[in-house]
Amino acid sequence: MTAIIDNEDEFLNERLNALLPHSSNFDACVGYFNLRGWKQIRPSVLQLNGELVGESRVRILVGMAMRDDERVRRMYGIAPSDDLIDGPKAADRKNNAVKEFVDQLQFGIPTTSDLTGLQELREDLSSGLVRVSFAARTPLHAKLYLARSNHANQWVSAVVGSSNLTSAGLAKQGELNLEETDQQVAGKLHEWFEEKWTDQFTIDVTQDLIEAIDDSWAGKQPEPRLIHLKMAYELSRDARAGLTMDIPLKFRDILLDYQKPAVTIAARILEKQGLVVIGDVVGLGKTMVGTAIAATTGTKVLVVCPKSLEAMWNKYLLDYDVPGRVIPLSMVTRELPNLQRFPTIIVDESHNLRNANTLAATALRDYIAENGSNVVLLTATMFNARHMDLGNQLGLKIGADEDLGMRPEAFIGKELGNDLKIAKITGGPLSTLRAFAVSEENADWQNLLSKFLIRRTRGYIEKNYGTLNKTTERVEFVGPGGEMVSCPRRVTLPIQYLGGELDPGDRLARKATFDAIDGLKLARYSL
Repeated sequence: MTAIIDNEDEFLNERLNALLPHSSNFDACVGYFNLRGWKQIRPSVLQLNGELVGESRVRILVGMAMRDDERVRRMYGIAPSDDLIDGPKAADRKNNAVKEFVDQLQFGIPTTSDLTGLQELREDLSSGLVRVSFAARTPLHAKLYLARSNHANQWVSAVVGSSNLTSAGLAKQGELNLEETDQQVAGKLHEWFEEKWTDQFTIDVTQDLIEAIDDSWAGKQPEPRLIHLKMAYELSRDARAGLTMDIPLKFRDILLDYQKPAVTIAARILEKQGLVVIGDVVGLGKTMVGTAIAATTGTKVLVVCPKSLEAMWNKYLLDYDVPGRVIPLSMVTRELPNLQRFPTIIVDESHNLRNANTLAATALRDYIAENGSNVVLLTATMFNARHMDLGNQLGLKIGADEDLGMRPEAFIGKELGNDLKIAKITGGPLSTLRAFAVSEENADWQNLLSKFLIRRTRGYIEKNYGTLNKTTERVEFVGPGGEMVSCPRRVTLPIQYLGGELDPGDRLARKATFDAIDGLKLARYSL
């Protein structure tokens, strides 16, 4: 008796689930096998019973896997004859089939249900319950399901039609299948399947599927602590590599313990990225660190700094035998256009260049781009009021459309369509400084700065490099000459005043003053 299964009145997954508990073996020949669809019939597959025929109770023959170029040739009737199959061509088609299985696991949002289903499929493949082969002789688009009984009353039930072994094929509308219980017809369909299964160019891909699942998100996941260790290892790559760099001998006995790793790590970042930012808080010796970085590079250095620091920088370069020149920031527009090439540039107090449109910023940016100079930025206050304060300083070295290898993910994820907004502004790329300029999310800028920034606070230095003097109750460090030094202690003291009508403070803190402030109109500036 023939029955129609159209996934409307009768569903294929329900019919198979009804047949399999009374069967001993299950065979399927399909064009496509979606690994996630296995979970729809697995509970019934586990109920297969009776005498086992062959080495697996379930055999799945997959028939469609072609390269795109081969698919196009077939479409226009210019493909070579299917009869001209050989070992290399069969292996190539099999590899394409395996790749399609791998690609399946990379699409879609992982769910707990899918995870369980895929892990159960892996268990069934590795236990031998299920065997999957690929028909490499010719593209095979047939859909055939065979449930066989090897009990005393033997029979075969066959379903043939349009449904692949996928979630949609088993349960979605738009399919048409016929169940054939006539034993003569079903027997011939079984013979047809056996002929395809035993073909010399039918290749077992069971182990390939096991490996594909193991290598995917559904495979055995590492322990969280191992993931964290791996992240720390990768994120500290530049730091670890920097620690192996040699500091010039003259600086080894001068630099404090906390300054040495800053120099070596910064030199490594500078060598790799072409840009490094020393953002230590005030008083930790950024000038000495910058000088040591310049000496470590072994190149001539150009120092750009405020006029008030020119004499100090000239003295540092002279005292430590660092070849170079110092130019005040106010003179860069006049000096840089005709200046010889300096491979390394130190920009002290770089926050003075947070406005990219000033003549000084434009002149310095053009000089760096023309000469390919590496750049060291020194600043304790890189960020003032806008995130583009950061972007404009980084932009002295980084081109607006240069690929940074990262995107402003916090901004992109905050609102649907933000990626399109950025793409319209940048012309497409989402991993450029121009793209980051759109974001006002702190997380995006912190992520970007992590590639270039070395910043330590007094608290960090005291905790990791200092020793507590129990007598003075101050944290001390070993100085260049072996003496003990400490950071200044900040003590807040009130300002003493007499008070009264003649006291400026009391005169200011009057009701009339506050009323005047309340009446002010706010002028809107981009501060």
